[in-house]
Amino acid sequence: MDTDIGFNITLFITLVVGICTIVFCIISGRCSNSKSASKEEIGVEVVRLLYDFGNYDELAAHQTELMQYTTEEVYNQLTFDNEERTLYTYLKFKGEACEVEILKSTSSYVLYSLNTVALMGDRKFIFLFDVTSDGKINYAREEECIDFVDYIRIDY
Repeated sequence: MDTDIGFNITLFITLVVGICTIVFCIISGRCSNSKSASKEEIGVEVVRLLYDFGNYDELAAHQTELMQYTTEEVYNQLTFDNEERTLYTYLKFKGEACEVEILKSTSSYVLYSLNTVALMGDRKFIFLFDVTSDGKINYAREEECIDFVDYIRIDY
């Protein structure tokens, strides 16, 4: 009879460990999915900080927040204080307000257009990025996109 009790205790412990393992796997899977969603949110927020502003003072104020989402290297690349970025990006806005329209976003890119007097509204841009495990963007690139389907005409 003592062996039956020992067997039952062993079986019970095995079941508890098995159930705990299954629950842990399910929770881990959900956590990894939520990390992917938060990467997407980080990318969208960075694009908004870069291009959603009423004037240059508001844009300058976004720089402190931008630092929270990027590594130092990426911050130095994207910041309003970067002379090249100011010359080739922000001066094109001619001091006018700019609003971001997010067209599509994922955990690795944000496709967007900019609503501003200084740019034609049909231009599309993409922000490519990678987020570290601690939630900071450590790689960022921006490019203008051209939809070839909209521009290619074939006459037969």
